[in-house]
Amino acid sequence: MPVHADSKATPAILRYVVAGSDFLARHRKPLLLLMVIIMLAEGARVAWRGKVGDFGPVLGAINRLAAGQDLYVPNPDGPAYVYSPLFALILAPLHILPDVAIRFLWYLASWATLVFSWVLSRKIIFEARASAISPPKGFWLLAIVPIAYFPYYNALNGQSTPLMMMLVLLSYQLELSSKPVLSGLSLATSMLIKPFPVIFLAFYLLRRRFKVCLSALFFLLLYMIVPVLYFRSSFKSVLASWFRVTEQQQTLYDISSWGHQSISSFWYRLLGRQHPPFLVTDPSDIAFWTIWLSIGAIVGVTVFLTIRSARPDSTREDQHIVFALYLLCWALLPPTAWKHYYVVLLFPCALLAHFALETSVASARACRNVLIFLLLGIILLHIKPAGHMRLFYDLSLCVIMALSVFVTLSRKSLHAARGS
Repeated sequence: MPVHADSKATPAILRYVVAGSDFLARHRKPLLLLMVIIMLAEGARVAWRGKVGDFGPVLGAINRLAAGQDLYVPNPDGPAYVYSPLFALILAPLHILPDVAIRFLWYLASWATLVFSWVLSRKIIFEARASAISPPKGFWLLAIVPIAYFPYYNALNGQSTPLMMMLVLLSYQLELSSKPVLSGLSLATSMLIKPFPVIFLAFYLLRRRFKVCLSALFFLLLYMIVPVLYFRSSFKSVLASWFRVTEQQQTLYDISSWGHQSISSFWYRLLGRQHPPFLVTDPSDIAFWTIWLSIGAIVGVTVFLTIRSARPDSTREDQHIVFALYLLCWALLPPTAWKHYYVVLLFPCALLAHFALETSVASARACRNVLIFLLLGIILLHIKPAGHMRLFYDLSLCVIMALSVFVTLSRKSLHAARGS
């Protein structure tokens, strides 16, 4: 049963959230117009100032492809183009536009994917069930505000993560709608950009959604045909250059630096390591055991809950929790995970907000506390001066935030199973 704003038993924080939601509902049209104006103005600022972040290498690849030059060029001083050849071919027609226009369109497209991801989260949580229900008052506010900075920074920095995340969420929503072929197509398309969404194949495999997996593999093979036909005899050279540049990029950064917010970087900083190897393979090194045992624990819990969620008596919410855990693994496991990759918290936080607004959920208080902690964490990370911000990044605050969501959702799943 949803929480009501006029109930004396309702926690104060939820009364404030519901009141804020009522205010937004009353002024929806002018606020939406204001958001659109701000977005267009911010997009123009990003475009004219030349700030493209991680989209810069993509823009360079588009221009090189149009000029008949090498697609993959190493960059020892910063990011290089490491996405798939097909991703460059898909974006290649954009070269007819000025760079300013391409940057502006990419910024707007990033926000479009984020908005669509919010819509998909709502559909997955509230509509993928026997009878669709509307989200309770305050749901969007409670789900979005604690992590609002991460989507904003992803769009501002030209990240491709919002697009990949949207395709992964779409794949899940299509699978829930009994459309396995389209679900596999969406998942395969997300893997075209960067390969990490391949972990969701494990989600579908362990849940015995074999049609989705076969569909994804089929479309991945189909996608490979396009660059082969385009590059023809030079395709082997393009492929070799792709692997070479990818390897160079993985050794470019210091994993222990403050910007990286992964499990590996967390332990490297805690152990006082500087410029550690990309992957630890020496069993005599204490970092080997701390990193791999931590990764093993996260993966082990995720796999265990995935297998259990495939049982006939498991609930739809339990399945949602498991899917959210894979998104959290996306943030925590890659060694070079940067702080702004945490846009993938969007769906897990929407799930937390859903549980926090249901009085029948025993862990509602824990869910609310985690959302408050996330909001406080974002605030702490952006209190000036910059040295203060660096301190909290050095303390791996983003890792702790993601782990808190992981633990809370895992406990919620385990408690629900015991209660049933």
